[in-house]
Amino acid sequence: MDMHDIAVQIAGQQSRLKLRQGAITAVAADGTLSVTVAGSAVVLTGIKALASVCPVVGVAVWLATDGRDLFAIGTMSPPAYCSLLRTTDAATTTGVYLEVSFAAATRIDAAGMWAAGAPTKITCTVPGVYQLSGGVNWDASNDGRRDCRLLVNGTGVASSVVPAENVGVAQSVSLVTPLALGDYVELQIRQSSGGNLSAIAGALGPKLVACWIGRPVA
Repeated sequence: MDMHDIAVQIAGQQSRLKLRQGAITAVAADGTLSVTVAGSAVVLTGIKALASVCPVVGVAVWLATDGRDLFAIGTMSPPAYCSLLRTTDAATTTGVYLEVSFAAATRIDAAGMWAAGAPTKITCTVPGVYQLSGGVNWDASNDGRRDCRLLVNGTGVASSVVPAENVGVAQSVSLVTPLALGDYVELQIRQSSGGNLSAIAGALGPKLVACWIGRPVA
């Protein structure tokens, strides 16, 4: 029994529901999709996505029509997700904010949200609500304080401030927020030790993560 047969059984024998498979080729700023119809080069635009799963480019969907409207039903797929973990220490100057670059990083980036030409940024490729998080592990110093904050489009949206400890400081920051198509996220750090100090590369950071958790808020 194929998907059309299942739909007929659920909706009744007189159902006009028709299904055909396709693949997402683009996601518009309003959340609608461009979809290539399976077995052809035809690209349909402005398709509404009814599923709650994340519409990542390249993912297969079922195109459905009831004779009046055309919409996409998503198959199970991973959400838009980007995780960056810096693999080299980041040197900082006292009193100066630094946007952390992840050019040398361990990356998980199936949704194409990071690019070498913008190494400090995770850029939204699928509009929706995101869980953002960042972290940093400082070298030991008992002077001043340590700052870690998340930026969206260059503006601070969440921060962590802690006093220094001579055994070093590990700190993290997180936020749930909507992101529009093209919005970008950065991790910014600062220390006030009175001299140069490194953010140490390791499992605790520097790291920056963005994970799609839901469709755009209406």
